[in-house]
Amino acid sequence: MKKYIFALSACPQGSFFGEKLHEGKWKNGKPYGIHKVYSNENVIYEGEIHVNVSNKIVYHGKGNLYKNKGVLQYKGEFLDHERNGEGTEFFNNGSLY
Repeated sequence: MKKYIFALSACPQGSFFGEKLHEGKWKNGKPYGIHKVYSNENVIYEGEIHVNVSNKIVYHGKGNLYKNKGVLQYKGEFLDHERNGEGTEFFNNGSLY
């Protein structure tokens, strides 16, 4: 399977990602597996991607959510684009939750 980089304007209608760049594998016109999502050349998410029942591309499974030029904000599980299950929140002052 080939690896592609897409501008998400070419992705299914209703994607949560808008015009962000999306790197990962696609099969039958849908993303699957581990992906990286970029905004302004910075990674904002790296992890599992899923197409839900509403045909929207969402964070789903294990992943890392980044903010402010690649600073890790959350590492853990996602369900239908929401933090769900086990995970760790990283704060600017160095504390964890």
